[in-house]
Amino acid sequence: FFFVFLTSTMGRKGRRRSLSSDDDQPPQPEPEKPEKEKKGRRAKKAEKSDAETNIASQKGSSKGEEGVGSSSLSDDIVVTNFDLGFTKNQLFLGADLQLLRGRKYGLVAPNGTGKSTLLKAIAARTNAFRVIPSHFDIWYVEQEVEGDDRSAMQTVLESDKKRIRLLEEEEKLQESDAEDALERLMEISDQLDQMEAYNAEGRASAILSGLQFSDKMKQQSTKLFSGGWRMRIAFACALFCRPTLLLLDEPTNHLDLYASVWLETYLQKWKNSLLIVSHDQEILNVVCTDIVHIHDKSLHYYAPKNPDTGAYDYFVQRYCEDLKVRRKDYDKQLKAFHQQQSSQQKDGGKKAKPKGRRKGDDSDDEATLQKKGLAPPKEPPKDYTVRFEFPDPGDPGFPVIKIQNAGFGYKKNQFLFKNLEFGVDLDSRIAIIGPNGAGKSTLLKVLTGELEALEGEVYVNRKCIVGRFNQHFLDKLDMEKSPIKYLEGLFPDHNMQQIRAMLGRFSLPGIAHERPIGTLSGGQKSRVSLAEICMRHPHILIFDEPTNHLDMESIHALVEALKDYKGGLVLVTHDSRLIRDTCNQVLVVSDGKVAVEKGGFDDYKKRLIDEMERKEKEEEEKRKRQLALRQKQREKAQKNLQKKES
Repeated sequence: FFFVFLTSTMGRKGRRRSLSSDDDQPPQPEPEKPEKEKKGRRAKKAEKSDAETNIASQKGSSKGEEGVGSSSLSDDIVVTNFDLGFTKNQLFLGADLQLLRGRKYGLVAPNGTGKSTLLKAIAARTNAFRVIPSHFDIWYVEQEVEGDDRSAMQTVLESDKKRIRLLEEEEKLQESDAEDALERLMEISDQLDQMEAYNAEGRASAILSGLQFSDKMKQQSTKLFSGGWRMRIAFACALFCRPTLLLLDEPTNHLDLYASVWLETYLQKWKNSLLIVSHDQEILNVVCTDIVHIHDKSLHYYAPKNPDTGAYDYFVQRYCEDLKVRRKDYDKQLKAFHQQQSSQQKDGGKKAKPKGRRKGDDSDDEATLQKKGLAPPKEPPKDYTVRFEFPDPGDPGFPVIKIQNAGFGYKKNQFLFKNLEFGVDLDSRIAIIGPNGAGKSTLLKVLTGELEALEGEVYVNRKCIVGRFNQHFLDKLDMEKSPIKYLEGLFPDHNMQQIRAMLGRFSLPGIAHERPIGTLSGGQKSRVSLAEICMRHPHILIFDEPTNHLDMESIHALVEALKDYKGGLVLVTHDSRLIRDTCNQVLVVSDGKVAVEKGGFDDYKKRLIDEMERKEKEEEEKRKRQLALRQKQREKAQKNLQKKES
């Protein structure tokens, strides 16, 4: 096989990194193998069953236990020329993976191109990924932790098996009379100090606090938490153990805004390697040093030279520039090809054939024929574009929604809000933000009429149609029906062509129109739900975390559609970009009040980060005091052992 370089066709100069820590130059191409041998290897791969080629999903937070890895001592992960996918759907062909120690990579691509499959393959270390060094501690957060009687704090502390093992050995050695006990005890103490084992509870508590666990919740048994909260515990375990390589797949889908901001600041200080799949541009720009783009079944790497440039912004700029160059080159080559074909026809009407080709000889592949002018040039990829569109709702009259001196709660005399006053009209672009449990979802229920006021007044215009979207609504879709049948049942006055047009308005592929909704991806289900909302012609959109399960292109389409929408918008989201680009008013829900954030979203986010940094400094001071105490205890233990030996 030819060695396939890791860089994309774009910006190759100055962005190529070494593939090995021992050599600044990339490996030299291997000698080309005979065509028959190449075809034989490909045929064997094609004969594998789906069960063999599929990457098995491990339960819970995976540390890649399926494969043992190689004995290499390299600090980097390098897997060259690998294929990955399924028998009928190869996701990667001849791709190269390189993850350098200490770099933080953002993996981006449209849905369905193999992002999650690649993470699973790396974690499992099977097949081509067996070359990953065995000394790499890889942690893949895939599923929530299992619910049992252990508390959230205990679950996090017990996730670090190495720490527990060393502490148990240290305790035994302190009571040992063996000659080498002191030397081994010193080694263990050094390791425990390096991993901050004696401040484990403080670190675990700080991580859980960042993920919005109260002190009471930290001591609550995991079986009492919902799946979403158990997923946060899984994140906490991974962050607590500080693996050599951390693999995260859309982590913010399970977090609110506060926890997302905390995770963003935490990962900025992450010292080990990171590979993250995320639709959150803020994280990709602020956290990641590199972007890995899946394109044409291979991996392409982008890293800005200027550290102040966001990695994702740099990728978008360079990719667009490269695409323009490739299209120009393609147009020139296609023009030359047609001229050559025309010239050959004038000379006798016969197309030239490669010399020496015998019947059945396919040694000249398409690329070779293109170079010889015997085949048209390969067309560059077309932009993956997604377009969403919300209809003009018309004017229902004024006011649309008005809340005056209202109080709300689930029990009498137990108010979540009191003296609440604000309104929503067609010009409203409101983001509702606040800590977990503050009442954001309750406020949305008030606006939609699901919750009645205990006092005061809530007025909703009788002509007003509210379009509401949240993840709970996705679960209410009829999973057995196709999108067309589902929407036909809701809107019998619409024919199939109109329904197809509406689904197409939200870029749902035609092949998915007649498949059972239960077989669709999360992003495709979101498109069906958005199409349903659109067909109701809402005057006000109330969206709760609409970007979950959407890829980057779909989120961009959603942003543009909301900008053009003529109705009102009320938004709850963890996505900073969505708030900035679509909202002009921020309401902060906290302590039973709803207040306008005068400085806007960025001022609110800055205050959050300042508060997080203040708490982090307090934790650091506490850690220093504990380490000083630990040093005294260590010196005392050494003296006791020396007395025993003497």
